[in-house]
Amino acid sequence: SYFTYRPETQTIDFDELSVVSKWITASTDGQAFLSGLDNGMLDELVGQFKLPAFALNPNDVYDDPIRFDGAEMDFQLKLNPFNFRVGRAQLVDQGQTLRINGDLSADKIGWKFSANGQIDGLNPDRLLALWPENLAAPTRNWISNNIIAGKLHDLDLALRGGDDQRTNTFISFNFDEAEVQFLPTMPHITQAKGHASMMSNRFVAAID
Repeated sequence: SYFTYRPETQTIDFDELSVVSKWITASTDGQAFLSGLDNGMLDELVGQFKLPAFALNPNDVYDDPIRFDGAEMDFQLKLNPFNFRVGRAQLVDQGQTLRINGDLSADKIGWKFSANGQIDGLNPDRLLALWPENLAAPTRNWISNNIIAGKLHDLDLALRGGDDQRTNTFISFNFDEAEVQFLPTMPHITQAKGHASMMSNRFVAAID
């Protein structure tokens, strides 16, 4: 890390911040705004960072790290009680921009997290590459086996979970120019369009 601390404004300018770990490999630059140091203890940190190309593999959910073309992120970190909030994150992936916001917090009960994501368009192969195999595996397998080709657009993703609750997942997307296998013994549907959504253990696809 190469940074400059400016006590008069309680800011840290990061000329470079490099991370190499099992979860993420990245190099970034940005700025962090601190508060509470007048009282001798950090209360809050607000950061704005830009990342060029980086690789991500949280908790080894992928066989190989997923690589993105770049990202920008604004976040707020509070320490008592602990709360990490991503107000805006934009990940550039193969010409598309994935927009994310979310929260990670801890209290006496335990950890809680929430995340929301949107992307304007994606091809089915890239969706499956980004979708971990053990997350809602039956739905992922259905999409892999039955949506042969097509264009996906207007994708939404939401995750909710924590120590005191099961992880709830919501995914929805529209598709067109698709080739779909709706029954193994029947010819494929071609030039299909429609909408698909998954909430917890319920998956619905409407095809025209």
